[in-house]
Amino acid sequence: MTSVAPAVVGPLLTRTVVDLSHFLLTMALALAITRWSSSRRALGFVSALGSFSLLTFLLHRIFEQVLNLGLKHFDVPGELVYAACLSGGVFGSVAAIVLRRRFATLNRALRAVYL
Repeated sequence: MTSVAPAVVGPLLTRTVVDLSHFLLTMALALAITRWSSSRRALGFVSALGSFSLLTFLLHRIFEQVLNLGLKHFDVPGELVYAACLSGGVFGSVAAIVLRRRFATLNRALRAVYL
């Protein structure tokens, strides 16, 4: 398809088709996950993250930075550091939300500072 296009338009057309295919693949995956009934229980933590979005945003940055700084002293590959920071940020935020829901005093304290 790009071989019949002029040389100026070819790279633009190729990039557009690639970006559009990635977008459509992401949308298809999202629709498949939302239609799959057993995924609703497994992905319930996503709604918890959204219900306390400011707290989640602030805490995930703290968890990720602490993990990044802590793993810097070890000779760990960058991919492993990335995976640890990503999972630590998500699960640390979920744990903080669970603690917030379980302890009323923590919930009141976080509400007092608009978190």
